[in-house]
Amino acid sequence: MGLGYELGDAVRAGVLIHGLAGDLAARDLGKDGVTATDVLNYLPNAVKLWRESRDEVLKDYLPKLI
Repeated sequence: MGLGYELGDAVRAGVLIHGLAGDLAARDLGKDGVTATDVLNYLPNAVKLWRESRDEVLKDYLPKLI
């Protein structure tokens, strides 16, 4: 909601950003052994990517969600 979304959209965006943070961490650290702390540390990067390239992020993620 801090990004200005209504509650339902904020929840969906938050879930997607959380997954994006995990994917960014796995890309840099390797898929095995990514911890919750790693995901937390990558959340700022994920939020920045979401704000700057939302359409590109959605293009990458939407086919996976359907």
